[in-house]
Formats: sequence, C-alpha cells, structure tokens
Amino acid sequence: MLPEIAAATYAGSYVFKSAFDVAYLVENGLAEQNEAIVNEEGWFATRTTEAGSAAVTTIEVQTAPAEIQAEQPKPKGSIKMSFEIENIAVTAGKRGGGTRTSQYPIDALEVGQSFFIPASEKHPEPEKSLASMLSGAMKKYDVPDLDENGVQKTKIITVPKTGEKREIPATVHTRKFTLVASEKDGVKGARIGRTA
Repeated sequence: MLPEIAAATYAGSYVFKSAFDVAYLVENGLAEQNEAIVNEEGWFATRTTEAGSAAVTTIEVQTAPAEIQAEQPKPKGSIKMSFEIENIAVTAGKRGGGTRTSQYPIDALEVGQSFFIPASEKHPEPEKSLASMLSGAMKKYDVPDLDENGVQKTKIITVPKTGEKREIPATVHTRKFTLVASEKDGVKGARIGRTA
C-alpha cells in the first residue's frame, strides 16, 4: 500500500484510505491522514511522510508523450517561492494534515501572524490541498498529554468504516495553525496563520 500512497504524494495529491488499513503506517511515521478530507466511505485523505516517501525505492511515474512535454517544458531546478509574514491573525478554518513544510515559513510564525499563498495550477484551492501539510506542521510540535503522575494519557478513536474502537496515545498541540481561503490584492488563494 505504501508505494501507492507515495505515488500520490509525489504527484502532489493523496489517496483515500481507512484509518484501520493504514494504522501500521501512521503509527510508524510512514503516512499521515487528514481527517478534514473524507470520502463517501468515511476514509481519510492519506499521504506519505518524508520517511514514508524515502522508504519507497521505486515509484512508477506516468509521463506525458514527448510532443506534449516539448510544448510545455519544465524549468530546471527548483523554483523558490517567497512569502511575507504579516501581523494578520487567522481566526477561522479547520486543521488538516502532510506535504513538506520547508517551502513555507510556518516555523517562523508567531501567534497572530500569517502569510498568504496564491492559488496556482498545482494548488487551485490551496485552502483544501494544503490541509494535510498543515496537520503535519502541528504534529511536529505535539507533546505527550500526561496525567498528574507523568503517565501519557490515552484516547479512544472510532475507525470510520468498521466502527472499531481503538486506544491510542493522547497528545497536545503546543502550536496551532489554521488554513483559510483568502484574497490579497485581488488574487485568490489561502492564508496560513498561527493561532496558539
């Protein structure tokens, strides 16, 4: 299952999987799920983490015919995007969940600050397509939720498709971010902000 998920992640997308089916991958840090994006079967959008992508040695990538590639050449090297951190709080929206966060200045945000991401061909609705990345950004700052004796608490979750109850370790977000649809200078896009 991991190569299938990695191929979708590599393509800038995700696949829907039940929490039960990918529990092993999630528990071992190879995949993550965005509970804010659910299909009709109750399965969550699933992507590989960086460790999961690295674990897959070969991914078949479907390429366009040579004549199409010639019409639309890709630039060499990586394109650096710049984002301006602003003192604009973001107060609405849902948390989501993993692509790489390194191209976005999420770690530099203070509470009440945000930055704007313009819509693009790859992310025409960034408030939806980047939700997984934002979930991963928050998860990076999670700490165990401890009781008064210093023992990590647990919580019970219900697997959507099967209804199975599972006990998992409880964590607390030390940083919280949100992602909302936004507009800046007449350009549509999304705004990522730190709320806590």
